[in-house]
Amino acid sequence: MIGAPWYLLAFGIVLILIGSLMSGWPRSGGGFIHANMRDEDIVKELNDAQRMPIGGFVILAGFLCVLGSVVWRLVRYFVA
Repeated sequence: MIGAPWYLLAFGIVLILIGSLMSGWPRSGGGFIHANMRDEDIVKELNDAQRMPIGGFVILAGFLCVLGSVVWRLVRYFVA
């Protein structure tokens, strides 16, 4: 139980690295807008570009793990 905050920190760092790699991967389906596209397709592409990709959620989870680890260690330091 004493090492749990350190494992949480390490897990958070790994999540941040995985999320960064996932964010760099190209999207499937192209994502390019060209002159031959219909208006509905252009609107769909623009709306898809505004969504937060899964890599962003993984990075957010990693930062939350790191924050939880730091808070856990600070609480243990001041309480115990």
